[in-house]
Amino acid sequence: MTTSATITTASNDMGAKERRMIKRAMDSPESCVLVIDYRDRSETRTRRVVSPIRFTGNDSFLGLCLCREEPRRFDLDRCSNVRLAPAHEYSMPVPIETP
Repeated sequence: MTTSATITTASNDMGAKERRMIKRAMDSPESCVLVIDYRDRSETRTRRVVSPIRFTGNDSFLGLCLCREEPRRFDLDRCSNVRLAPAHEYSMPVPIETP
C-alpha cells in the first residue's frame, strides 16, 4: 500500500485533518509513518520520522522517533508540514534533517 499525503500547518494550528493523519498512522503502524517538521523548546527545527503510538491528551502524542530510536512526546503545536509516508521506506535510524 502506497500512502502519501501532505498537509502544511502553521505552528499552533494543528487541525482535525492532521489529527486524523496521526490517528491513521497509529492504527496502521505496519503500513504508514509520519514525517513532520518539529520545533523543539529551543526553537530548533528538525524533520523527523515518527511512528505515533497514542495521544497523550489534546495537545500531544507519544511516538517512536525513528531518528532518535526511542519513544518521544511530540507537542502538536510544535509540529508542521505533517505527512503520511509508507513505513516500508524507513528503517532506524533515520537521519534527522533540517527543513
